[in-house]
Order: sequence, then structure tokens, then C-alpha cells
Amino acid sequence: MLSFRKFAIPEHPGIEIFQDKNMIEPELKKRFAASMLNLVNAIKNESEKCSQICGGLNEKELLIISFVAERKSVKMSEIADSLNAPLSTLTSIMDRLVEKNIIERVHSAEDRRVVNVALTSAGKKVFNTFSKRKEGSAEQVLSRYAPEEQEMLVTYISKLSESIRALK
Repeated sequence: MLSFRKFAIPEHPGIEIFQDKNMIEPELKKRFAASMLNLVNAIKNESEKCSQICGGLNEKELLIISFVAERKSVKMSEIADSLNAPLSTLTSIMDRLVEKNIIERVHSAEDRRVVNVALTSAGKKVFNTFSKRKEGSAEQVLSRYAPEEQEMLVTYISKLSESIRALK
């Protein structure tokens, strides 16, 4: 169903035009695209700083460490599902994390074919460093806004994330 907005034309009193509410002005599209590039660049820079602070680990490795830390011990398939990555890709990342003594593989007592992964003490330290960095970043960003704006910002970022994930 189409819906329209009514606009008055200041130069011509009494004349009104109608515009599709879903139509987006070209200039707004340009500003949005530029803002998105700036946002992506800022996030990438923060990610690189976080990577350095956390011992040179990349984004995927930090995501895996966070996922495992939140659940204590998980199956590889659960991690693969959460990251939307094939097990073959995950296995090579896990091999690197095991070599770095951040993650350990633990065979299930009930079924030896099931392999769970858990954080080592070094992995827990990395996770704590990563968590503190995330909290500090959140504090710095949110402190620039009034409380009601903070809520709106988080809501809009969530909506933006959903919209981007839905892109075809």
C-alpha cells in the first residue's frame, strides 16, 4: 500500500504536491552512504586497536573467544553455527588458538567423538582484556549522549544491524 506525504510549495501558495513516503531523497542517500563508510572505518580502526591490545588476535578469533567464554565449554558445531562459518574454516582457526594456548579441546566424557572447546587461563585473560576494552569503548561513546539519546542510539544501531543483515 502506498502512502504519501503532502508538501506545500512556498513559492506558490495554495499549491501542494504529494510524494511517496518511501521515496528517499538522493542527497540523503549520499549522506547515509558516506556516514556508513565513516562508521565502518571507525569500527575497523577500533577493531585493530583491540586486536593489538589482545595479543594480535583477529576479529574471528576474538568472537570465538567471547562465544566460548560466555558458555564455558561448547561444541565446535555450536561455534560454527553462531559465526555462520563452515566447520573446516573453524577448525583452522581453532588450531591457531590451541597453538597459542588460548583454547583447549576437551573430549566429552559421555561420547569421545564429541569435542568441546574451553578457554585456558591465558584465554580467560584475553577475554577479560577484550571485555574491558569493549566496556570502555561503550562508556566513551555513550557518555557523549544524554540518557534518552543513549537508549535511542542503541535501538537505532540494532535496527541498522538487522537492516544490513537483511541486504540481498
